[in-house]
Amino acid sequence: MLILRHCAATRVSRSFCTKWTYDTVIDLTPGVLFSFPTNQLGEVLDFNNFGGSVRDWKEEKEFDLVQTTYARFTGSEPAQYKDGLTVTLPDGTSAVCGPETTRKGQYLVQPVRCEIAEIYWGLLTPEKPDKQGILSPYFPPPDPPHVTLFYDRQDDEVYREGFGDVVCGDTWQVGSKFIYVGPEGVAADVQLTEEQDQWYMMAEESVPHVSLALHPKHQAKDLGPMVKRAVECTDWTLTQAPNVWYSPSCKKYRLEAPGTDWVYLERREITLDHGREKMDHPVATARLNELPDSLWSKGPTDVGLTDCPPVTFKIGPGEPIWLPQYPHKPEAEEGLDVTLNGLWPTGVLEESGSAWNTPILPVEKKETGKYRMAHDLRAINNILLTPTIPVPNPYVALTNLTPDQKWFICIDLANAFFCLPLAEELRDIFSFTHRGRQWRYTRLPQGFALSLGIFNQVLREALQGCCLPTGVTLVQYVDDLLLAAPTVAACIQATM
Repeated sequence: MLILRHCAATRVSRSFCTKWTYDTVIDLTPGVLFSFPTNQLGEVLDFNNFGGSVRDWKEEKEFDLVQTTYARFTGSEPAQYKDGLTVTLPDGTSAVCGPETTRKGQYLVQPVRCEIAEIYWGLLTPEKPDKQGILSPYFPPPDPPHVTLFYDRQDDEVYREGFGDVVCGDTWQVGSKFIYVGPEGVAADVQLTEEQDQWYMMAEESVPHVSLALHPKHQAKDLGPMVKRAVECTDWTLTQAPNVWYSPSCKKYRLEAPGTDWVYLERREITLDHGREKMDHPVATARLNELPDSLWSKGPTDVGLTDCPPVTFKIGPGEPIWLPQYPHKPEAEEGLDVTLNGLWPTGVLEESGSAWNTPILPVEKKETGKYRMAHDLRAINNILLTPTIPVPNPYVALTNLTPDQKWFICIDLANAFFCLPLAEELRDIFSFTHRGRQWRYTRLPQGFALSLGIFNQVLREALQGCCLPTGVTLVQYVDDLLLAAPTVAACIQATM
């Protein structure tokens, strides 16, 4: 049997081209000849139809090919007629390769080809931190799914040797009942057997779990305590969704998802800060705990007061500026209530009956949904006569760092501007109205053109007498401080 495989292309549109393959099968058994082409689907095609169905195909070429091949095997030549290709064998037997012959033929067995389809989609690009998208609530953990048994930061030789001699390389079967979803991320609880639990040496505030997803502001180490709090909750309430529960006390969801997994026990070495990039150095944490609690801000309206001369400035002559307060939506008004009720007891605000008035506006925080108060002081800045004090360029300030400084501590002063007192005779200028009552600042307000430069200068003067260890650099930009040091000890010493 001789099989000739041919290929031709037919254009079905401007942009698509269909490719046909077919086979000419010649059985050289005397008296028997079946010649037929097939397409990709295994369907028998007719030579007579090639001219009309396959563009650019020349029937003469097919005839020439069959003629040459046939002659090589039989010593004679086939003939071509209007009814199709006729081949005559040496014994006188002839066959016409037309529709009738094709119907009597058999399908050529070809490999099964899977039918294909095309899909058109839009792939999500990696999201940027400042632009939240579909995936923004959570992101994958930095490590593959695992159950942490012990996080050794103190080189525990006893545990290391015991783990290596007894269980390292073994495979455990572990079970899980629930998946917990909270602000920190998503994690599944893990039940260990009594024998397995002997190797669990994590802190008491955590429980065995598998981290599944993280919130951008949290770390994998935050999920252990989250699961522990969730396990201890007793107020789980079934929601309308099947197998989904909610706890009002811990504000988490619980999904019933019982299952078992196999875990391979191994030991890995990682960097000391792996998975803890958003945490202070453990030595720094211990030393900072030695400082008095009064040093730290206890909330967004917890404000200090600097012992310095009150801030003064000059404005141009003219009538007091009165700009009415425009209305806000109810939830924004309530957000301003929280800020005002917090600043008034601290002495930052006091009641006013001034002829001056400029509007305030609420700015929603994307992270929390709460509101902060912003004061529109553009009208006041326009009549200011006192020149502004230049603020250093932070990029230029960072050029003071050296390559050997690899340890850093950042200090952010809370409500910095509100720490500077404002001269009594200038307070009316910063009056505003909220819910029909007028208030004014007793401290340096935000949004004022002089605030940045004045505070930067006051803090710089206060830091003049600061003695730093050798090799430590202090970079100040308004209310942000950066300490850079070559060693951990020097960095901690400079901070304290």
